[in-house]
Amino acid sequence: MAVTELGYLGFQVSDAPAWRRLVTEILGFELIEPQPGGPIYCRLDERAHRVTFYPGQADGLAYAGWEVADERALARSVEKLRAAKVEVTQGTSAEAAERKVRALVKFRDPNGFAVELYHGPERASRPFAPSRPISAFKTGPLGLGHLVLRCAKPEASVEFYRELLGFRLTDTCKITRGSATFLHCNPRHHSLALTDAQPGMENQVSHFMVEATVMEDVGRAYELALAKHVPMWLSLGQHTNDRVLSFYMRSPSGWGVEYGHGGLEIDDATWEVKDWTSGSYWGHKPAA
Repeated sequence: MAVTELGYLGFQVSDAPAWRRLVTEILGFELIEPQPGGPIYCRLDERAHRVTFYPGQADGLAYAGWEVADERALARSVEKLRAAKVEVTQGTSAEAAERKVRALVKFRDPNGFAVELYHGPERASRPFAPSRPISAFKTGPLGLGHLVLRCAKPEASVEFYRELLGFRLTDTCKITRGSATFLHCNPRHHSLALTDAQPGMENQVSHFMVEATVMEDVGRAYELALAKHVPMWLSLGQHTNDRVLSFYMRSPSGWGVEYGHGGLEIDDATWEVKDWTSGSYWGHKPAA
């Protein structure tokens, strides 16, 4: 497969101070070189960079960075994309330095979401120092977590990511509110999910997810979020397809942030695609 992991995310946010409080007081991200009024750069692990929040007037996905193995893999991906008539541009040296990678390219998927492919991520020179006591995030070869996008063109998007970027189908889920297709690029059950969008919600972020290495971190984060009156989107629960035990906060930008543990890892040699009709075994009740 061309893509190996979800390496980094960038978001445009209209309430940067509220995001700063969320990532430090609840999520436990480490801030890198914080500057008043500037972008909020975050670490989750040994990588020098994982998530960035850019202050602005609007809220949305600025880019999703997907890792490939090396320079040759990046060149092959660019060739494949251009053969499919996708406009690809080379990232600048300044952009590569900000993302802390060796090189990157940029393009858009069928829904207009900004996508970046890169290689050569930088490792930090010191250990990860969370902003509050937590064990760790489950990252490494599984990437930073997962991203879920609401798509005006879900079928075209699934084909795009599978045929051009090498994602593999994990499973699907059809419920009353719509349907979702889950895709993987490593053993994490899914690094990307694409859903159909209800009217007025086309081409928006649904949520992103980070995974704690111990269940206790999820419980502590849940209690802390409730104590600090962080708006909830979905209560504590367990998913059917990836087995994650998690809860969802409603972020300052309106989309969700899932904090979970216990995600299923899959083996492509034995995996069987399933079609689910329920998203959760228990819990995950919408906030009142």
